[in-house]
Amino acid sequence: MKPGPNCRIAGAMLATSILSLASCTTSSEGIDLTERGVLTLVINRVSESAIATAAAQVRDDDSLFEIKIELADDQIISINNVPLTATTRTVLGLDATVASTIESVDAPDSYTVSFDNQGVETTVEIEAPEDFGDVAPESANQVTRDGFDLEWDQLEEDDEATVTISITGLTLSYTDDGALQAVDHVVSLPGLVDDGGVTIGSAQLAAFLSGELTVTLRRTHIVSQKLGFADGTVVLEVDREIALTLID
Repeated sequence: MKPGPNCRIAGAMLATSILSLASCTTSSEGIDLTERGVLTLVINRVSESAIATAAAQVRDDDSLFEIKIELADDQIISINNVPLTATTRTVLGLDATVASTIESVDAPDSYTVSFDNQGVETTVEIEAPEDFGDVAPESANQVTRDGFDLEWDQLEEDDEATVTISITGLTLSYTDDGALQAVDHVVSLPGLVDDGGVTIGSAQLAAFLSGELTVTLRRTHIVSQKLGFADGTVVLEVDREIALTLID
C-alpha cells in the first residue's frame, strides 16, 4: 500500500521523519527502480557455517522521507539462486522488506547475487569475507579483570574489512524500587582495523559481573553495488563467537 499524506504529515509534525516513517512503505508500481531505487543488502554468516542469512531493503531515492519500496512478485532479489521473500521483520539490524536463509555457503567463497526486475536480470559475484580461523583465547578459557589480548588470523590481503568486537555478560543495575538485579550488559568496539588483534582492557571489563562472557567478532566488508538499482550497498559479514569466564 502506498503511504498517504497522513504518513508524510506525521513525520513532519514529529520532526523525526526518518524514525516515524521507517515503517512507511509504497509499492513499486510506477517507480523506475533503475532511477529511484536504493538497495541495502546485508549478508551474514557464522564462521565455519554453511548457512547464511540475507536481508534487503529498497528505499525511494525520489522521496524527501525514508520510504521503503515493496518489490512486486516479479521483482526478485536472489542469493545463490535462493530468492529473498517478503518480510516485515527487522533482520540483521535492517528494517527489511525481503529476507531469507541461504544454505550451502562454503567459506571462503563468493555469493552470486542477482536481481530480476520484471525479466531484466542483473547478476554479480561478490567475494565473501574470510573466516576468522584460529582465535585466542579459545572458548572455555578464563580471563581476569586486568584484561586480555584477543587475537585472530590476519587477512592475507588488505580488502578494507573492519572488525567489530562485542562483549556480552551480566552487570548490576537498580530497579525502580531501588533493588539491585543482574541485567545483560554489552560493550562494543566497532570499526576496528582488521590487523589480527586488539587488547581488551580493564575499562571494558569493569562493569561485568564475574562469570560467563560471550565475545563476538564480526568481520565486515562493505561493497558499493547497484545490482540494477539506482544505487546500492552490500554489507558482507562473518561472525565468530567464543565463551570465556571472567574471574577476579
